[in-house]
Amino acid sequence: MRVTQAFRFELDPNALQREALSKHIGAALIVAPRSFPSTRLCSRCGHLQGRMPLSQRVFRCEACGLEVDRDLNAAVNLQKYGLAHLTGSTGSSSGSHACGDPSGGGTAFHGRVV
Repeated sequence: MRVTQAFRFELDPNALQREALSKHIGAALIVAPRSFPSTRLCSRCGHLQGRMPLSQRVFRCEACGLEVDRDLNAAVNLQKYGLAHLTGSTGSSSGSHACGDPSGGGTAFHGRVV
């Protein structure tokens, strides 16, 4: 299966059309919860920033120094969210065995998969 698009809001007027279209073309529709911090999460290092006013159009990570368009950063985070739900990945580094646990550990945001 492939991720065609990740959507930020669960309740919107076009939700039924997207569900029908995704079923028709054989794609998975993955809906991130409203609380998912796609805009405030660094797409490079995963650092969670504080609040960002809508007028701030450039995302600047305090941890790693990434500077990127705010919407592009959010899109990359939503893509990673969707891929993690399809593959079962939690965002941890592959092959890392923290405390000897081969499961990969970490935590993931849970949304709705249709």
